[in-house]
Amino acid sequence: MLKLHRNFPRFSPFSQSSRRVQLSATHHEDDELITAIERGRDDEVWTLDKTPDVAKLDEFWTTVEEDLKKDPEWFDFAND
Repeated sequence: MLKLHRNFPRFSPFSQSSRRVQLSATHHEDDELITAIERGRDDEVWTLDKTPDVAKLDEFWTTVEEDLKKDPEWFDFAND
């Protein structure tokens, strides 16, 4: 059984302290979506729908698979 200890050590990081905690600055991630949003045009509207567009997702992943198969180093395990 899990036992919870409510008595933290005297110098615990959870104890009250007069020191102020300061978070470091965020760094830019090399992420396509973040970059697209940051560089977005004013006429672009970003929405998050409750349910995905299945047809668009299928079309997107079909394109991804076709691009991968064009790679000369691509190995299809189904042919093994």
